[in-house]
Amino acid sequence: MRRVSLLFGGDFSPHGSFELIAKNQGSRLFGDACQIIEQADFSLLNLECPHTTSMRPTRKAGPNLKADMDCLNAVASAGFNAVGLANNHIMDFGKEGLFDTLEACNHYGIQYFGAGGSESEACEPLQFNCNGIKIAVIGVAEREFGEAEQTHAGFAVVEALETYQKVLFEKTRNDIVIIFLHGGNEFFPYPRPRYRKLCRFLVDAGADAVIGHHPHVPGAYEWYRDAPIIYSLGNLITEHPLPPEDWNLGYFATLDFSLNGSKTCTLSITPYRQTVEDGGVRLLKGEQRAGFLADLEGKRRCLEDEARWIQAWKEYCRENADVYLLRQYAPGLRRGFRVLSKVPGLARAVLWGSNRYDRLNMLRCEAHRDVLEEVMKDLVEIKTQP
Repeated sequence: MRRVSLLFGGDFSPHGSFELIAKNQGSRLFGDACQIIEQADFSLLNLECPHTTSMRPTRKAGPNLKADMDCLNAVASAGFNAVGLANNHIMDFGKEGLFDTLEACNHYGIQYFGAGGSESEACEPLQFNCNGIKIAVIGVAEREFGEAEQTHAGFAVVEALETYQKVLFEKTRNDIVIIFLHGGNEFFPYPRPRYRKLCRFLVDAGADAVIGHHPHVPGAYEWYRDAPIIYSLGNLITEHPLPPEDWNLGYFATLDFSLNGSKTCTLSITPYRQTVEDGGVRLLKGEQRAGFLADLEGKRRCLEDEARWIQAWKEYCRENADVYLLRQYAPGLRRGFRVLSKVPGLARAVLWGSNRYDRLNMLRCEAHRDVLEEVMKDLVEIKTQP
């Protein structure tokens, strides 16, 4: 029987106060988690920001994150073998920032995937052999600023049909195919309806697991056709001046595959807390660990209950309705603007202000667009009720 153990970590962005800890403390940034990282046959994480000396941030919606190139020493010395680069921050400092990151990865002997100097490079999966088992990990992200194009550097975008076909192809030359997916909605521990369909669609194509990150909180997981789908691992190393609830919590997911004619997979979850005060990651133990796992199990049960899950999604949209409406539509159009719109340049002067990047992001990022659509549907239903 052939066996392989694969460990996945969430969002790693050692900016701010974490930067000095990563540079000066090395693997100690990961604390007592180093043991489980090293025990896996292969381990990887999502590199949530460029590691660069560049001082030229990209113009985009949201913050521009970066860290020192030598912070990757902490990743390598802790035992991580590879990093995924398909995410909405890897191009925060443009092509220069990405290429600095690739140089730093090469320097520290870390494999990478999910971004590159062109679309074809970005879409190339990570491929490796462990214990005679051929494995491919496909790194993709929902559409935001920094996506790769035919001749432009960036990250690989998850396109349902294209990614489906990629899975089918990789299944012809690998024993195990895994999707490492940066997507979902921030601070929401569940998948939105279309996102859940996408993840299941990729399992239907033959993916043996879908591992998600981006929401910045530990999220629900489920089993679909004997394949685990994890919707959010949570933050691994990411600072916030005023951390929202559960920001500092996350978990490692270890997948143990056994191949003996048939293929089986088991999932092990290792929860932790990450804070600057603690110097990085510290595994949860005792009552804290039990409480985390009980809460995660509650999320899994909620996901299994269609009505409860959809209700949670609608509540999330209602709670964020004002933010989305203001970002997309302020200042609002009133009667009389049809006439005024004929004035050359007026529409751009009124609507194309400093928040134009936010507006573009709302329209083309699947996660934001789905919330905006749900909010607008709710408003229309309210106004049309008798």
